[in-house]
Amino acid sequence: MPTVSQNSSPRQEIGRPRTYRILIFAPAFAPFANPEAIVNSKLALAMLDAGWEIDVISRCLAGQSTYDYGSGWDAACAPLGSITHELPLGTGGVARRWWSTFQAFLAVRYPVAGMKWAAAAMRLGRLLHRRNAYDAVLSRAFPSSAHLAAMRFAQCAKIPWIANWNDPWEFMRRGGASDELENQLRRIDARFARCVARTASWHTFPSDQLRQRMCDYLQGGADRRSSTIPHAAMLQPLPADIPERSEFQICYTGQITVDHRPEAFLRGFRRFVQSLSDPSIVKFVFVGLDRAGMCEQIARLGLQPYFHFAGSLGYSATLARAARSTISLLIDPPEAGGMLLQSKFVDYVSIGRPILAVTSSASTVGEILRREGGGIVANCGDEQDIARALRTLFDAWSQGSLDQHFGSRRLYPKYSPDSIIRLYQDIFATLVGRRQGGAA
Repeated sequence: MPTVSQNSSPRQEIGRPRTYRILIFAPAFAPFANPEAIVNSKLALAMLDAGWEIDVISRCLAGQSTYDYGSGWDAACAPLGSITHELPLGTGGVARRWWSTFQAFLAVRYPVAGMKWAAAAMRLGRLLHRRNAYDAVLSRAFPSSAHLAAMRFAQCAKIPWIANWNDPWEFMRRGGASDELENQLRRIDARFARCVARTASWHTFPSDQLRQRMCDYLQGGADRRSSTIPHAAMLQPLPADIPERSEFQICYTGQITVDHRPEAFLRGFRRFVQSLSDPSIVKFVFVGLDRAGMCEQIARLGLQPYFHFAGSLGYSATLARAARSTISLLIDPPEAGGMLLQSKFVDYVSIGRPILAVTSSASTVGEILRREGGGIVANCGDEQDIARALRTLFDAWSQGSLDQHFGSRRLYPKYSPDSIIRLYQDIFATLVGRRQGGAA
């Protein structure tokens, strides 16, 4: 499928590319810290660094979601504090909550999850637009309440709207899903998704596979008005001169759930250490949230001597810890069918360590690593293949050629903020230019 740079005709001023005023609806955003919030925050940082003027309307999720790596204004996200407008969840008695729900429905007309936040966000967006006269609006989802707020706002403001879809619907992770969206979602949710597909000026997805699959469900011409824009990396990659250590460390960051099926990796890891003459120099470091009982699986397989669980460290501290490791581990949920471009993949590229991707045979990440380098791929259901990949990386490390053959620093230009901003620049140059041309 073509990318936006192949679909659009950029209209830029001579010299420095034009900057834009953008309003972003992103329920998950800094200082909240989960993958969705992190990718949204990094995109906002990239836009600020490019000289764009942006405002973000978010939802106060800290303390209300357990999917949290440690909320707070991390040093990396501190510049976002002044442009972030957090809306808290409503409070009050039952009668007041019912009344506010009814008012929200009158404002947005779709009874979907997050409707009350969407109505409040839309009202705040109108107030900000009177002052800032935005060129375009972005909605970052999931959750879909971001699209609801942006749709109603864009209709009033009459400016282009770009709808982003970072993840597949949950039903797409299950095999044998029907091609009919109405059979998978509530009828109201399906109707709303079709409305988003028809009315958004453009759609973006982080991977080609996700774009193709979701556009088949969305319909409404979304495939003709869409492009693939991956997650943005950090503004500056971490220093590349990480000294080699006497310990071979495999580092996994983030949340792991039963959907990841981590036992396949652990069995492959056990095969790997059993093949070594001195396995004591190997360590598996886990930074994040264990929602799969991984610690219990490690104990059952007798791998405790090789395992270190660091817990949640916050975003910057997590990256720094991963950068001190030998290789970075990514595990794709098999049911995702290879559609995902996990946010941790781009984080790993930012730190430059070789990536071991335990994934399906035709996955997005696997295709990237096979085509462009930066790591090695192992079949997520094959413990022998996982052991083989680990041994290949270990042998390269032993010979002092690990970074030369497998370092992911080579991938950074593709995911750098400058590269991502150029893709958005192309979209805005077309949509905003078309609007201005029509107005003239």
